[in-house]
Amino acid sequence: MPTGTYLHAGGDTETFQCAAGVAGWRYVSTFSDGGRLDLTVDSRWHQIRVEIAGGGWVLRGGVSGAETVWLRAAADDLSEAVEHSARAAGFAGRSMGVLVATARSLGLVVGGSARVRLVAVTEPVLATVLIDQQWTLTSTEEHETDGGLLPVEHYQIADLATGSTELLHLAGDVALSGPGFDLQSLQSPPTL
Repeated sequence: MPTGTYLHAGGDTETFQCAAGVAGWRYVSTFSDGGRLDLTVDSRWHQIRVEIAGGGWVLRGGVSGAETVWLRAAADDLSEAVEHSARAAGFAGRSMGVLVATARSLGLVVGGSARVRLVAVTEPVLATVLIDQQWTLTSTEEHETDGGLLPVEHYQIADLATGSTELLHLAGDVALSGPGFDLQSLQSPPTL
C-alpha cells in the first residue's frame, strides 16, 4: 500500500495512503492546514465516493452515470446542504488523488488525448466551478529501481479556457510530480 507525502507550492504538505479496495481503489489524504480527502473509485476509475473537508466546509459527492453530484455545507451544520449536479467526469482539486483517478479513468495510450469536463473544488471554502481540460499521454518511460522496471507516464494537461498547460508524471497509482506539487517521500512502491 503506497504511503507518502507531497509538497505543494506554498509549502503545504499532503500525507496520503492509497490501495486497491473492494470497489476499485481508495485514496485518503490529510493536508498540513487540516484539510482532507477520502476518495473511492470503481473498477473503471470513476469517482464514486468523494469527501473533501477544509476551511470549515464539507463536500460530499460522486459520479452517477454522466453526472457528477455533490452536497456542500458548513462542517458544523450538514442539514443546510444543497444538492448540485453537472455533466462532468468527476472532481478536480489540490489533491493528487483526483489527478490519478482522472488519468486512469481516461485509459489513454501514448499519443492519445481526451477532453474532460470536471468539477473543480477550490480551497478553502470548497466552492465549485466547471472546467474543461484536454489530457494527452505524451510518453511512457521505464526507470530501473530496486524492485525492477517502473513505468512512468507523462501527461500534458491543457486548460481549455486559458490555454495554459501543465505536466503530470504518474507511476502506477502514485503521482511523482505535477502542477504545483512534488512527491517528497514514498514509504512503499506504487501499485502498478
